Amino acid sequence: MIELEAAIEQAEQRMSQERFVWSKNDCNIIMADYVLSLTGVDLIGSYRNAYSDEETAKALQLRLGGPLASVENAFNSIGIKSKLEHVRGDVILADFGEFSAVGLSLGLFMLFKSPNRSFRIRYANLMGAWTCV
Repeated sequence: MIELEAAIEQAEQRMSQERFVWSKNDCNIIMADYVLSLTGVDLIGSYRNAYSDEETAKALQLRLGGPLASVENAFNSIGIKSKLEHVRGDVILADFGEFSAVGLSLGLFMLFKSPNRSFRIRYANLMGAWTCV
C-alpha cells in the first residue's frame, strides 16, 4: 500500500495522460486500482476484463444494480460508507445526464476520464463519495 498523495498522483497521471481503453484504463479500472493501492483490496476483482466496450460496460453495470448500487455495494463490502460531500482523495461518482462516471476528488476540483478525454470540473451532480483512508 502507498501513501495517499502518491496514490492520487498515480491516478491523476493515468487519467490525464494515458489512453482510454475499456476494461484496462477506464474510470472504473483506474479508480479500482487507486483503491487497491490504498487498501490492498481489489473492489472489482472478477469483473476485470468482463467488458470490452461501452455497451458491455453498461450491461455489466445494470446487472450489478446500476451505477450507484454497483459502486456503493463494492465499498460497503469493505466497510466504507458513502457520503455526499467529497474531500481530496475521495473516490466520487457523478451523474452527467446521459452517463455517469467514477472519478477522483482533487479537493476543489474533480477529475474524470471518458472515452474521448479526461476532464477536471468544479461542480457535478454528485451521487456519492467514498474515503479510502
